[in-house]
Amino acid sequence: MNTVLYYSVANLICFALFAWDKWAARTQQRRIAEFNLHLSCLLGGALGALIAQQLLRHKTKKFLFTLIIYLSIALHSILIIAISNEPSLLHYALS
Repeated sequence: MNTVLYYSVANLICFALFAWDKWAARTQQRRIAEFNLHLSCLLGGALGALIAQQLLRHKTKKFLFTLIIYLSIALHSILIIAISNEPSLLHYALS
């Protein structure tokens, strides 16, 4: 349950960051640093980023953004599968 909550919050935050950055780009306001957008993807918000990217048409022409989003989704999918199949795997990885 904690995993579901974590990913739900991470994806909502990441979606909100992309939406805010899109708004800021349109209104000539201060933008969110690309590093922070990348980091939010890598911390578990990649699905929210992908949805925001497609829905808002934001950062769609930047190959690096799309690559990081898909790599983050793959990484977290593997992590979730590994943890759900072998809970002690996480224990060994963190030791």
